Amino acid sequence: MRDHPIHLAIFASGSGSNALKIIKYFSASLKFKIALIISNNKNAGVLAHATEHQIPHFFWPKNQLSNSEKTLELLNNFQID
Repeated sequence: MRDHPIHLAIFASGSGSNALKIIKYFSASLKFKIALIISNNKNAGVLAHATEHQIPHFFWPKNQLSNSEKTLELLNNFQID
C-alpha cells in the first residue's frame, strides 16, 4: 500500500483549459496528485493555472523536452509516477 498519492505530471503548451479540468478533477483525490506542470511555451496560460493552484511548473523548451535523459531527471526530481 502506498503512503502517498500517485504523482502525475501534465504536459501542456496552450491556454490550459484541458489541464485545468484535470487539475479540478483530481483536486479532491486522495489517490492522485498533480505534482508538476511542464510547458514548452513560456507564455502558456497553463502556467498561470499552475500558479493559481500552487502546482510546481516549468517552462521546458523543445530542445530540453527531446532530451529524454534531462526530462526523466526532472520527472524523477518531482517523484512523478
